[in-house]
Amino acid sequence: TRQPTSVELGSSAPSCLSLTHNLIKRLQDNSYPGSASDTPAHFYVPSTHLNPHWTATFPPQTELLAYWRDLASRYTLYHNAVFQTRVLSATWNDTTHWYDIDVEDVRTGERRHEHARFVVSAVGLVSEPRYPETIKGIDSNGRSVFEGAGGCWHSARWRHDIDFHGQKVAVIGNSASA
Repeated sequence: TRQPTSVELGSSAPSCLSLTHNLIKRLQDNSYPGSASDTPAHFYVPSTHLNPHWTATFPPQTELLAYWRDLASRYTLYHNAVFQTRVLSATWNDTTHWYDIDVEDVRTGERRHEHARFVVSAVGLVSEPRYPETIKGIDSNGRSVFEGAGGCWHSARWRHDIDFHGQKVAVIGNSASA
């Protein structure tokens, strides 16, 4: 097992490290053509690290991704971080005064036990794609019976190998997108 850590981040969302990782992951995943911020960029950045050099109020995905990667690198946020890990449980231990935490590597399924002095809940509710379950021919994992150029997929899992020129495309969803 690894040495005890000071802070364990559950899943991925707020807190500086987790927020940075979650934003970078979302920006990497959502790389569809024309992808950009749907909120003015100054709302996406820490007030201590404003960027007066944005090319637009709603900058493109590539520019946002570069900003967050630079910030993570500048503060060596990845040095002691472990990603692709799901927190299965976290229980306070009255004897050690640390949390006992069971985690799972999401790629391999390997489980391990860790300890941390603090736990930051960061469940990342919008980090996984969701597919409509009420459309005949699409299941909840996005598998489709539809024919054509690649079938059906989520914008967070964009297929850059598909050429849409001359194709009929249906866009299904209700979430904000630039």
